[in-house]
Amino acid sequence: MESEEVLYLNDIFKGLARFKWLIMFIVFCFTLGAYVYNWHLSKPMYRSTVTFFLPPDPNQGQGASSPYAKLLGQGGGANASLDNYMSAFVNSNRLRVLVAKQVAYLYPQAKNLDEVISDLKFKHLKFIGNDTGVFEIEFQHENPRITFEVVKATLRSFDMINQELDLSPQRQLYIILDAPELPKAPFNTAKIRNLFFAFVGGLLFGIAIALVLDFFKPVSQKNELA
Repeated sequence: MESEEVLYLNDIFKGLARFKWLIMFIVFCFTLGAYVYNWHLSKPMYRSTVTFFLPPDPNQGQGASSPYAKLLGQGGGANASLDNYMSAFVNSNRLRVLVAKQVAYLYPQAKNLDEVISDLKFKHLKFIGNDTGVFEIEFQHENPRITFEVVKATLRSFDMINQELDLSPQRQLYIILDAPELPKAPFNTAKIRNLFFAFVGGLLFGIAIALVLDFFKPVSQKNELA
């Protein structure tokens, strides 16, 4: 039984050896493609972050009566947490419209607000937080100035809605712990990691192709190449 397994593995390695140049070519193509994309085709991305504290309002209620639930224009329920409110707000259409209005001056060629919202790509607006009230908002964009202004506009949106709806007597709902900065250089987009994944992916794909080709190759040709 063990001898049969050894022979089977030996046949596999012989088959891979017969197509070693094909495997190497596929690995080269995958790696070269990843290199060209990461260093020449992909646009550099800039990142700006802000860390802030959102203290509870002692003059307001909890749950659905919380000012943060009203901030979103929705009821939260008794078990709703501040983290849930913030996550929903960062992903809400209300925030996107408010931010787009504040940074529209950076888009003099835009015909309407929808074009601004489309370019901002709010999927790159990330939120990290918990129920302790400390949150971090991060935004990535190809333009460093837009990246910086979107983060600031996101924070200002809290107070804009508060003043508009008179949700809380506090003039500013948040306390900035780490202010956003204008990014001076693109951040590391894991180019080396992507290159490594391309190499591994090319190697696995090349091995798979070699095994398939070797499986369908006539026995006579295998013996000639062995």
